[in-house]
Amino acid sequence: MTGTIGNSLQITGLPFKLPCRFVCTTNFNTFNGPLTWEGNQLQIGDRLLLIAQNNPALNGIYNIVYLGEYSELRYSADFSWNSDCYSGINTFITSGIYANTIWTLITPNPIQFGTTSLRWEQVISNGSSGGSSSSGTSGSSGIDGSLGSAGSSGTNGANGSSGSAGSSGVNGSSGV
Repeated sequence: MTGTIGNSLQITGLPFKLPCRFVCTTNFNTFNGPLTWEGNQLQIGDRLLLIAQNNPALNGIYNIVYLGEYSELRYSADFSWNSDCYSGINTFITSGIYANTIWTLITPNPIQFGTTSLRWEQVISNGSSGGSSSSGTSGSSGIDGSLGSAGSSGTNGANGSSGSAGSSGVNGSSGV
C-alpha cells in the first residue's frame, strides 16, 4: 500500500524501514545548542532511532528538519501513522558505535501511535566491542553431520598369539 505525505511517497506495511544514521540510547534533547551524537555533528535530513526518551511513547524514527538554537525533529514519513508502527518492524543503523546493527520494535500489538510506550531491541550485532571498528555479522552455523559407526572388536588370540585387529569405524557425513 502506498500513500503520499507532503512531497514524500510512503510505502506502508513493510517490515524494514529506511536506515537510520544513529540509534540514540539516552534521552535526546534538541534544545542544547548544536546537535551532535557520539561526537558527530548532525545534519538536516539525518534519520535517528530514538529508543530511550523520558516518555517511551516518543521513541521511534525521526528526521532532523531544522537546526538552530531550537532544532526540530519530526517523525519520519515511514514512521508517522498507526499503520507504520507495529511489532516486528526493523531499521538498520549506518553510523556510530551501533553501525551495522538492526533494531526491531518489540512492543506487542496493537500499538496506538504517539500513546503506546515503544520498546526497541537490537537483534543483529555488529561484532564490535567498546566502540572499536566493527566487523560484519556472523553467518549461521551449518547443520551438524551424523556420527560415524564404531569399528568392530578384534578377535582374541590363542595363548601366546595376537588376535586380529578390529575394523575401522565409518566416518559420519558432513554437515550441510
